[in-house]
Amino acid sequence: MRSLIPEKKYLLVALCTLLVFAAAEGGISAKNTVIGHIETELEGGGDLIGMRETALGNFLADVMREKSGAEIALVNSQGLERGIEAGNVTIEDVLKMHPHRDSIIQMEMTGKEIKSVIEDGLRKFPEPWTGFVQVSGIKYSFYPLAEPGERLREVTYEGEPVEENRLFTVATSREMASNYDFYEAMEESGDYEEKILIDIAVSNYLQNNSPVSYRREGRIRGTFR
Repeated sequence: MRSLIPEKKYLLVALCTLLVFAAAEGGISAKNTVIGHIETELEGGGDLIGMRETALGNFLADVMREKSGAEIALVNSQGLERGIEAGNVTIEDVLKMHPHRDSIIQMEMTGKEIKSVIEDGLRKFPEPWTGFVQVSGIKYSFYPLAEPGERLREVTYEGEPVEENRLFTVATSREMASNYDFYEAMEESGDYEEKILIDIAVSNYLQNNSPVSYRREGRIRGTFR
């Protein structure tokens, strides 16, 4: 019986993928197709988009890191347009949360490049904007009163400061990886490998891990020194 478990899981993931594609094309009722359950509200959207760590940002970054197999995930807030309320989650909820049909990509980045991307995401703080970076696998602190370009204070991986010359595998979105106007270091990091559509990844994760519970946990924090 144990040998059947991986096959059953694969078939469920495949079915969920087909459902999301069909819903996106209007072929089935996305509103009524339940794919998982969330125990705590994943707040997002509005003024929260570019201001601080959010439960929705943590959730999406974790999904992208897990589905790609990367060590770190960097997620700009453009993909966090609408939160998800606690309770049953439908395909419609996922498509509204991230409506861009963007995909997860994996690339290699140095610690220095990762810091540069996060610093770029802080340039307009405290103005809400979509460049603010949510994370998984790392934590960072910043000084909000410093001048733009000098706000990032520390980035840690597994509790230790990130070394600038160390290479990391990083998951992000295709849109973010190609947005050189916002994140100059993305261009310097070079080629990337495209993985899976984000809405498919989120749907598969909910299907396999429900019930899901997320909250803010100190991945991003302001400091006054």
